[in-house]
Amino acid sequence: LNSTQHSFRSNPWIIFSGITLLYFSTHLLYLTFLHPAYLFAFGEEYIRGTIAKEIIRGGSFPIFAYRADDYAGGSLILGYLASLYFRLLGPTAFALKLAPLTMFYGALAAWFAMLWRHASHRAAVLFALLFIFGPPALLRYSVTAMGFHSESMFFSAAAMALFFEVRDRSAASWGWYALLGFVI
Repeated sequence: LNSTQHSFRSNPWIIFSGITLLYFSTHLLYLTFLHPAYLFAFGEEYIRGTIAKEIIRGGSFPIFAYRADDYAGGSLILGYLASLYFRLLGPTAFALKLAPLTMFYGALAAWFAMLWRHASHRAAVLFALLFIFGPPALLRYSVTAMGFHSESMFFSAAAMALFFEVRDRSAASWGWYALLGFVI
């Protein structure tokens, strides 16, 4: 290999840029051509959109009163993220679906970075391809605005990546431990 080919293959930013393009092109095509009858996998997805609209409106209740489930805060995380897309694109189903898509992308980025640094370059690329072209259920959940799978995958990936960073640093600062504790 000459030096140009070697630097291209060992540069994670170039490779992850291609993976990012592949991820968003496949998932946005899926959203674009999905039959409207299958757009909402669960009947409760509209609640997350309502949370986002209430965040924008400045609701009359404390934010924790808007949780969809008493045992989980994922609907609030998704509501905050969806409110950003609602501000940019308006309160549409497409804008609502971009929130879990973003969380899945964050999970892909965290797993890719962790595998690239702590396993091998080949493992990172293979994982990314399997993540993008995974089973149909994974694709469907990647655009499901429920506040459970996409957030759980993101926080699990971030926790693993931070754990390996803390483990490998001989003099890890308290900031790394605090961030790891927050993510967990």
